[in-house]
Amino acid sequence: MASKNKARGTRWESAIRDWFNGKRLKSYRPAQNGGADLGDVHVDGLVVVQAKDAQASRYVEWVADAKQQAENA
Repeated sequence: MASKNKARGTRWESAIRDWFNGKRLKSYRPAQNGGADLGDVHVDGLVVVQAKDAQASRYVEWVADAKQQAENA
């Protein structure tokens, strides 16, 4: 069974995807198969969203992660 934090993150990513789809922007959550992280939500082939549902902010770490995921995507 997935951890509580993983389930919370999945719900948040799905909510973001659903919001973009509701705005008629094609968005999806790419499969994460253990390889390079491609980001959490892809929107219209133009934007990759790195979604965080966290109590504490770690912006420096998150920006570095987003840069790496942009390269991977």
